[in-house]
Amino acid sequence: MVLSGSMEEILRRVNATNPLVISILGSKERALTILKSQPCVQTIAVKEGDIRVNFIGDQQDEAILLQQLIDAEVMVHGFSREQGSLESLFMQITDPDKEKAVLVHENESGL
Repeated sequence: MVLSGSMEEILRRVNATNPLVISILGSKERALTILKSQPCVQTIAVKEGDIRVNFIGDQQDEAILLQQLIDAEVMVHGFSREQGSLESLFMQITDPDKEKAVLVHENESGL
């Protein structure tokens, strides 16, 4: 058994390891420069006008990142974690790197 708990609890843990989706109005260059300098940012991809960021920080780290983008006058239109699903949970558990991310979060949360 890899995970246990109610579906809501499990998806909450999975959501915390899902990518951040950041929507920017106008040029994304300034945002990309800031994101590249962040230690919590693992990967960055621009897809369909949004920036998808594999981000290993907690909610406070997310808030700090958002504040840095705003302070740099980046026009942030949207900033959220991609929602988890049973499919994303399965992919995270069956991919060894993602499984570690779920288990690390689980251990940090004390669950």
